[in-house]
Amino acid sequence: MILFYDTETSGLPVRGLPMDDNAQPWIMQVGAMLTDLEGTRIHGALSTLIKPDGRKGREGAEAIHGITERDCARLGVPELGPLSMLTSWMGMVRFVVGFGLNFDQMITAGVIERRGKNVAAWKRPGVKWIDLIETCAQVCKIPSEHESGSYKWPNLDIACEMILGESPREGHHDAFGDADRARRLFIELKRRGFISVGE
Repeated sequence: MILFYDTETSGLPVRGLPMDDNAQPWIMQVGAMLTDLEGTRIHGALSTLIKPDGRKGREGAEAIHGITERDCARLGVPELGPLSMLTSWMGMVRFVVGFGLNFDQMITAGVIERRGKNVAAWKRPGVKWIDLIETCAQVCKIPSEHESGSYKWPNLDIACEMILGESPREGHHDAFGDADRARRLFIELKRRGFISVGE
C-alpha cells in the first residue's frame, strides 16, 4: 500500500533550532489517504484540523492555506489522535508519497518528538519516501538561474497544470486536496515511466 500525505502548518521551520523545539511550527491540518500500488484509493482516509493548544500561527501561513487558529480551536481534534493513526498506517504501507514531502516528514517527526513519543514508528525502516517535487521538476523542465543548472522546482498547481492539464486552483487549498493532487500526479508519472514502485 501507499500512504499519500500532506500537512498545512503554522509556518516554516525556524533555522538553528531542533525540530522538536516548541518554537517550531505545528500541524494545523493533516490530509492523508491509503491506496494500492496503482494509486487507487482504498478505505483509509484522514482529513482533519488539529487543535492549537495555545499555539499561534505565523504571519503569512494563513494567507497560503486560509486556516485560522480559531478554525482549529473550534473544529480541530487533539493532536495525538491523527498522529497515532498515521504511525499505525506506517506499519501497513511500503511507500509514502507527497509533493514537498521532505517538509511534511520533517515537521511531523518534530511534532511527534515534541509530544515525547517514539518517532521510530514514523521513520520506520523499509518504508520508501517518494517526494514528487524532484521528479516533477525533471518533467516540467522550468528553466532556473541556479548555479547548478538544475530545473526550477514547480509548485503543486504548476506541476498539475503542466503534467495533468489541470487548471490552477483559485483561493486557498487544503491538505487532503493536496494529497489527492499528489496521488493523481503519481498515477500519471508512473504511467509515463518516471516512477516505479516495483509491483
